[in-house]
Amino acid sequence: MDDEYPLQDYKFNPNYVFYCRGESSSLEILKKAHLQNADKVLVMAGQKKLASENIRSVLTTLAVKNFYKDIVKDKGNGKKISVFAELIFEKNKRLFDLSQIDKLVSLDVIREKFATEACINKGVTDLLLDLLTHNERDNLYSIFVKDLKEPIREEILGKTFSDILVPLRKKNILLLAIYKHIDIKHGSIETSFRKDSPYIINPTNEERDYKVDLNDKLIYIAETKNAIQKR
Repeated sequence: MDDEYPLQDYKFNPNYVFYCRGESSSLEILKKAHLQNADKVLVMAGQKKLASENIRSVLTTLAVKNFYKDIVKDKGNGKKISVFAELIFEKNKRLFDLSQIDKLVSLDVIREKFATEACINKGVTDLLLDLLTHNERDNLYSIFVKDLKEPIREEILGKTFSDILVPLRKKNILLLAIYKHIDIKHGSIETSFRKDSPYIINPTNEERDYKVDLNDKLIYIAETKNAIQKR
């Protein structure tokens, strides 16, 4: 974003979206951008960051984490912030891990997967892109079971994938996966697409009896995120 006002053509509501120009790893700029009010930060690998082999993204992650740590210390509210970043150079993965990144997305891996899938299964990539593009219906959402309201939470907690699949379909919701709350570092999953994935998508014999835990996450397709909260 090298233009003076790069978001002007999008006509975003200024109460929700605004642009703050400056060095992303600068504490003064982070204050100006009201980082203290944020819950999540997405660090993109712009052209200037690419020129420095993505090191600036690592520095930005460090600055955000340290800045937020000081805010929490001052306010004593125990609030945490999640930082997500594009990974361009695989050699920097260790640096990102040291900066306490919450999740890395390897663009090279995703690019290769999409290109291969486009050759093998024509149309699948279009479907995936459509699901990732928010439109009037059929959007992709996720929610922790603990964040569900009663009695919806009680109806899902302790049930298997198959148990909750049909009731959700009656509400025009398609359950895609259960993200199991197990001890796997989430930040590395998108980088390696590891086989011991915490996701249950099409349950195997071993997974069919898995019962949904309070700290699990449901991934689903629905018209709105809150559709799952309705009875």
